[in-house]
Amino acid sequence: MRMVWPNTGKAVKMMAAVAGIAGALGLSACGGDGHVDPNSVGGKLLRGTAEDVKPIDQTQFAVQPDCPRLVIRPGTQTYVIHGPGRGKEPRPILFQATISKTARDCRWASPGQVAIKVGVAGRVLAGPKGGAGDVSLPLRVVIVEPAVSDETDRVVYSQLHMIPVSVTEAMPSVPWTKIDDSIVIENKTGLKILVGFDEGAKKK
Repeated sequence: MRMVWPNTGKAVKMMAAVAGIAGALGLSACGGDGHVDPNSVGGKLLRGTAEDVKPIDQTQFAVQPDCPRLVIRPGTQTYVIHGPGRGKEPRPILFQATISKTARDCRWASPGQVAIKVGVAGRVLAGPKGGAGDVSLPLRVVIVEPAVSDETDRVVYSQLHMIPVSVTEAMPSVPWTKIDDSIVIENKTGLKILVGFDEGAKKK
């Protein structure tokens, strides 16, 4: 069998061209460990994208603060505003408010201190004797440390928010929202967030 060797001159030129391309792509600019800069042209080619490598957010790997469980306090999910009664007749319902959604978010405020954001949302409905009018919803946000044995729960945070809502003839059902983002407390396990309407607050 006769062996045919490639043209040496053409082979040398081809190797030189490949080396030139590799150099242009940054593949030849490796460190001693063979590492290619991921943001170089060659690095992007190897990664299959033209986007630069984004630095890793180290805070995502940090220990997260304890985020208390959030619940609606039993019996406080609905708030009814009555009109004046007549004699022994039941007082008419002017407006009724409800809580339908809750959410919370916890982040470090400082070492050992956690900042908590609480969101509450719901609707206000005009009652049978209602209609257009302005109402004020007494929403309370409380954080407690559950009691051990026979002791009472310790209140860590308590804030009453009066939420104004306007009901019109055209919109007898109006959504409302409230975000309490002023909470900063000691980071502790076992805490609980309670939200609900405070019937003891002054009604308007």
